[in-house]
Amino acid sequence: MAIKLAYFSPLNPVQSGISDYSADLLPYLAEEFEICLVTDHYQPILGGKLAHLPVKSSEEFERYRSDFFPCYQMGNSIYHQYMLACMNVNPGLLTLHDVNLRGLFNFLEVQRRDSSIPHNWVIPGPDSEPELNSPCISHALGVVVHSNYAANLLRRKYRGLYIEKIDMGVAAPPCLDMQLARAQLGIGNFEFAIGSFGHIIPKKRIHVVLEAFRAFSSSYPHTRYYLVGESAGGYPLEIIRRLGLENRVVVTGYTDTELFNKYLCAMDVCVNLRYPEDGETSATMIRAFAAAKPVLYTPSGSGAEVPSGIALPILPNASEAGVIAATFARLCSEPILGRLIGEKARRYYYANHLPGKAAAKYIKMIYTLGASQQSNKSDSMHGGNCSENRSGSAGNSRSVRRPWYRVL
Repeated sequence: MAIKLAYFSPLNPVQSGISDYSADLLPYLAEEFEICLVTDHYQPILGGKLAHLPVKSSEEFERYRSDFFPCYQMGNSIYHQYMLACMNVNPGLLTLHDVNLRGLFNFLEVQRRDSSIPHNWVIPGPDSEPELNSPCISHALGVVVHSNYAANLLRRKYRGLYIEKIDMGVAAPPCLDMQLARAQLGIGNFEFAIGSFGHIIPKKRIHVVLEAFRAFSSSYPHTRYYLVGESAGGYPLEIIRRLGLENRVVVTGYTDTELFNKYLCAMDVCVNLRYPEDGETSATMIRAFAAAKPVLYTPSGSGAEVPSGIALPILPNASEAGVIAATFARLCSEPILGRLIGEKARRYYYANHLPGKAAAKYIKMIYTLGASQQSNKSDSMHGGNCSENRSGSAGNSRSVRRPWYRVL
C-alpha cells in the first residue's frame, strides 16, 4: 500500500531540537514514503535528497489533505502552533516530544486573537489538567513518545490510547579529534572544559551549576564552563556577573550544527540537568553519549530510565550544588573515570538510539495507521458502519470520539 506522508515539524533553520530530530529521521522515512514537508511559511534548509522534497504551507496542505497521511512532531514551543488547526480536522500520527504542552498553550491563549488555536477549543486550566496535552491527543490516531515515563503518564490518563514508545533516534556527531577541536575553539590543552548545551533556560538548573562551578573553580583554576546556546531573556548573565565568573564562563549564543558538535567534542564533561521537566527526552544528552562524554543528569522523569553506570545522576535537592562541585573535582582528578563512563555511554547509544532503528518502528506504525485509515475511508464511501479499530479511529475520523477523548 502506497502512503504519502505530510510531515509537520519545525525544520532548519528554525532553532529547535525537534528541527535536528527531524533532519535525522527524515532520510529514512523518505526511502519508504513519498513525503511532503508542511512548514510555517518558510523554506527549510535540508541537505542531500531532502533538499528536493516538496514544501507546502498548512493552508496549501488543506487543498490536498485527502492525498496524505499526516505525521505531526509536537513540542512545547511556539514553533508548533501552525499545526494545531490542521490537527483539529486531519487526524494522524502524533509524536509528543513534551508530555506537558502548557507553555505553548499558555502563550497562545494570551494571544488567542492572532493565534492558530481553533476557536472551539477550550484550554483546560492547571487544576483540571496539570500536564496539558489533551487538545492534541484528542485529535490523534496514534501517539509516539520517547520514554516509558511518558507512555505510562499517557496510558493512565487516556484509556485505550494507541501509543508506541520509540527510543529517540539521534545521529552521532562526526568523529573529531578532541585536541584539534580545542585548538580551533581556543580551548587550552590543559583546561578542564565543562559544557551545557541547547537553549539556556532555568529548568536546566544553570544557576545551580554556576554556584557549583564557582566553588569548584576556586580550587581548580584551570577550568572553564561553556554555555553553548542562546540565553533566554538574559538568564543567567546577571548570575554570572554576581558570582564574578565573567572570565570563567563562556556564553556562545546560538551555534549551527557544525559548531555545536565541535564544542561537544572539545568538552571533558557535559551537564544536562532538567528539573522540573515536561516529560521530554534530551537529544543533547544522547548526542553526548554518542560522543563518549561523561554526563551529569537529573534522574527524574525520563531521566530515571538512564541505565546505571553510563552517566552521573544529580538529584535536585538542597545538596545539588555541592554534589555537582564534588563530581567536577573527581572527574578532573581522575580523567580515566570520565573516559570509562563515556565509553559505556557510547555503547549504550549504539545499542538503542540510532536513527535507522527508530525509523523502522515509525514505518511500521505508519503502515498500521495508514492501512486503518484507508479501510475506514473505504467503509465510509460504501456505507459501512464505521466501527472503531485498534487505533481508536473510525470511518468518519473528524467526528468520532475516540476512547481517550476529553471534552474540551
